[in-house]
Amino acid sequence: MMGPLIFEQLVNAVSDKMYRFAWRMLGSGEDAKDVVQDALLKLWHQREKLLEVRNPEAWCMQMTKNLCLDRFKANKTRSEAERHLKTRSGEEQHTPYRAMEQKDLSDQLQKLIGNLPEKQQLILHLRDVEGLAYKEIAATLDITMDDVKVGLFRARSAVKENLAKQRAYGLP
Repeated sequence: MMGPLIFEQLVNAVSDKMYRFAWRMLGSGEDAKDVVQDALLKLWHQREKLLEVRNPEAWCMQMTKNLCLDRFKANKTRSEAERHLKTRSGEEQHTPYRAMEQKDLSDQLQKLIGNLPEKQQLILHLRDVEGLAYKEIAATLDITMDDVKVGLFRARSAVKENLAKQRAYGLP
């Protein structure tokens, strides 16, 4: 039997990832909070199953994805402008010019990633932002490992190619 303490440890370990993933899919912090809250409630009610699951984190992420998809179906609308990926920079920005360059690059990357097919966006987010292994991504998105590898390769290649084109032509 899974007690509240064990459940709390699992939730603490995975809830931030669930939120970021939901936010990425939905493009809204409030919607992401709602989805994560729903997912945690479902997890609590199914906590005995968690003991049987081989990868509880992937199961939690799969549940989050399914609830996000349910929300899409209910709303039947998705704005491309709302969906974007926040990039993080660990570098200190020493000058206003450098800060502006970083913001421009971040905006360009967000736009390029936002133009990718949804599946590629999710794979890229789960791998490069969340740091999930290919196997975990496959379990989360219910796809094969080959699909993960191909999707990640295509997403990275498309972003790299389009960024190079923009820079070559001086486009924003």
